Amino acid sequence: MATKNRQKIFCAAFTSTFSAPPKNREKSEIEKLRDKFQSLLKERDELKQILEIEENSKNLREIVYEKDAEISSINHDEFQEEIVQQMVQISNQREYEEFLKAYRLIGRTIFPTKSKRVEMKFETFYRAKYHESHYIILDQAKRGNQLRIFKHTLPHFIPLGEIENDYLNKDVDKFVNIVDDYLQAYVARREEVKLMRQKTGVTNLTSNNAYDFVEFSVDMEESIIDISLTYGNLRSSVPTDVVITQRFEDIENSVTRKRLKKIEKYFLDMSLIRAFNELFVDL
Repeated sequence: MATKNRQKIFCAAFTSTFSAPPKNREKSEIEKLRDKFQSLLKERDELKQILEIEENSKNLREIVYEKDAEISSINHDEFQEEIVQQMVQISNQREYEEFLKAYRLIGRTIFPTKSKRVEMKFETFYRAKYHESHYIILDQAKRGNQLRIFKHTLPHFIPLGEIENDYLNKDVDKFVNIVDDYLQAYVARREEVKLMRQKTGVTNLTSNNAYDFVEFSVDMEESIIDISLTYGNLRSSVPTDVVITQRFEDIENSVTRKRLKKIEKYFLDMSLIRAFNELFVDL
C-alpha cells in the first residue's frame, strides 16, 4: 500500500508539473512525454510482479497434492483462481487482481482434467507474438505419492525424461522453468530460420527438426561465404559454435578455403537475422 501511495504522489507531482504548458515547449511534446512516462511505469510494474511471483509463489507440487481430492468437482477457472488465492495468502502483500494478472502474464497455467490429473500449459512466443501452446499432463503414482508425467506434447528432442527425474518431485518450479527455457529457445531458433528464408533471399539454408544446426551460404562477386551454426545448448537461441569460411574457385575448378574467424563473433553475440543483416545487407 505504501508503494502505491508513493506512486500516486509521484504521478500527481509529475502531472502537476506539466499541467500548464512551458513557455518554450509545444503541448504535443508534453503529451508525448506524459504518455511515455505512463508506459514506462506500467512496464516496470509488470516486470516487478513477475519477479515477485518467482520469489514468493508456493511450491506447485504441494498445491497439487492439496487439491487432488477436490479436482473432479470444480471447473478450470475455479481451480486456477483457488491456486492463485493460496499463493496470495502466503505473500499477504499483494492484491488478488494484480497477482492473477501477473501469474497469467508469464505464459504458464495449470488446470485439472476430468480424470483427476493436472495439466500444465506452456505458451510460446517470439518477438512479442504468441505461437503454439504445449502441454504436460501429470498424475500421481499410487505408491510414494510421487508426481509423474502421463502425457505431453513437447518436441521429441527436449530431454523431458531427464528433466522429470531431476526436478519434478524435488523442485517443481525449477522443472517448469527448465521446460519453458527449452520451448522458448526452440521457437526462437525456428522463427529465426523462417525469417532468414523470408527476408534475406537465402535459398540454400538447411536445418534439422530441432533447429540446433543451421547451414547456408552467401554468393559474393568472387567467392562464396559458407556459414555453419551449431546450437550445443538447446535451452538457448544463440549458437555455441560458428564456422565461417570463404571459398574461392579458380578457372581449373580448384577450391581454396579461408576461415573468417573475425566475423564469427557476430553470430555468437546476435540473433541470426540481425547478424546476417549486419554482415551482408549493405554489401
